[in-house]
Formats: sequence, C-alpha cells, structure tokens
Amino acid sequence: MPGLVTYFDPPPGVNELPERLPSPFTREPHPLARRAAAIVRAELGAAPAAWGLDAAGGGKMFGVLVVAADGGRIGFLRGFSGMLGGRWHVDGFVPPLFDDAARDAVWLDGEAEMRAMAARLDALSGGGAAAAARARLAEIDVRPQPGLVLDDAAGNARASQGVSRVASAGARG
Repeated sequence: MPGLVTYFDPPPGVNELPERLPSPFTREPHPLARRAAAIVRAELGAAPAAWGLDAAGGGKMFGVLVVAADGGRIGFLRGFSGMLGGRWHVDGFVPPLFDDAARDAVWLDGEAEMRAMAARLDALSGGGAAAAARARLAEIDVRPQPGLVLDDAAGNARASQGVSRVASAGARG
C-alpha cells in the first residue's frame, strides 16, 4: 500500500543502522525505533482530541517497525491497537489484520446484543430489586455466637466459639 512507510528525514547514517535485526526481547528499543516512536508521539500529540486520546479512557497502544526499502532507504511503519478516532483505517497507519467484511458479518449483530445486555445489567443493578437487596444486606450484622466457626482456608468447620451471621431482626443465619 502506498503511503504506509514514513521515511526518516534526515536519513540515518550508516553507523546508525544495526548489523542485524535486533531482538524484540531486549529491554531497550533500538535508537531508530525510539526516533520513529518520537515522531509518532509528536504527530499524535499535536492534535490529541482528533484521535480521542484526551478523553477519559482514551489511552491507546501504538507501535513502530523500522524498515528498509529497496535501495536501502530507511523508514518505519506505524500501527495502533483497536480503533483510532473511531476508525479502523487511518491514513499513514497499517490496516488491521482482519477481514472487515467477515468481521462485520458477525460483529454488528453481536455488538447490538452486547449493548442490549449492558442495558439490561444497568437496569438490574440500578432498579428496585437491587436497591432492596442492598438495603437488606446492610441490615445483616456479624456478631460472635457459640457454634461453628471456619477453621481453615478450605472451609472446614469445627465446634468452637465463633462468628455467625445474625439479621438485625434476630433471625439466625
């Protein structure tokens, strides 16, 4: 795809290029990868609102891959996780690694179902039944009672002075 490679300007010198591909498991990125990341950060930082990066929860993972074009010209590819600014495809970034049509064939219906389930959860957790259950739970008190007490982390019980739940109305739990 044209326009995916951003070439370094000025180009790196011969002494700045690694002799072989650096390991992705080293603690420090190669200086050219750092340089590419700084360029991407500066471009994104110039207009964070355009990408939704300044909104609450607007964090995003970005990555760069330094590449050499035919003829030895050095540049980098840039990518992001998920969507950026509400879009899967953004000029200058590599496209997603999935088939859009295949995703849309299942995702749109699934997304609608998830929204319906989230709305139902909100209704249940904020409705009258939830409020009544919370009120009843607040009435429950923990008091020392003779009887069974949990003896170990596995929940084995033994007879001893212990703790049991007693509702404030006096019913034993």
